[in-house]
Amino acid sequence: MSLTLSVNMYTLHTHIMTDLYNALCDRFDDMDEIKDVAEYGCQAGVSGFIYSTELCEFFDKYEDEIETELDALGIKFHDLVDTDEFYTLQEIKEQAVWVVVETFCHNKADAAYDVA
Repeated sequence: MSLTLSVNMYTLHTHIMTDLYNALCDRFDDMDEIKDVAEYGCQAGVSGFIYSTELCEFFDKYEDEIETELDALGIKFHDLVDTDEFYTLQEIKEQAVWVVVETFCHNKADAAYDVA
């Protein structure tokens, strides 16, 4: 399952000023990068969201808000992995962060397009 494609249909619900939303706004201030993330996803390599340690730290810092976003998107943790046989908590954390980042970037790119 390609999570990047299914996330395109949803909206990041952090329109209220949360720590997660503020962190993403601070990190993603370049519209070209935002459009790249929206088009190609985090798997293409996004600075600060590449290494397992970075993704785990981000998830742990914003865990409650990330879980709230996933719930709002109708995504359960087991939906984040490609297999029912074996997966690690680390894989779930990484995919959860990528979903939230990609959704944020989709929304920012769409908002910029709507204004233009």
